[in-house]
Amino acid sequence: MTHLELELTGDEYLQIEEELANLEIHGNRTDEDIAKLKDL
Repeated sequence: MTHLELELTGDEYLQIEEELANLEIHGNRTDEDIAKLKDL
């Protein structure tokens, strides 16, 4: 994994927030499932 640093304008941040709000989450995630994601 690499490190990336960037700056967003207020409008860019709002656009990202609006798009993230439209994502539909399917299924239930347990702590074990989330812990597995750290190994990806």
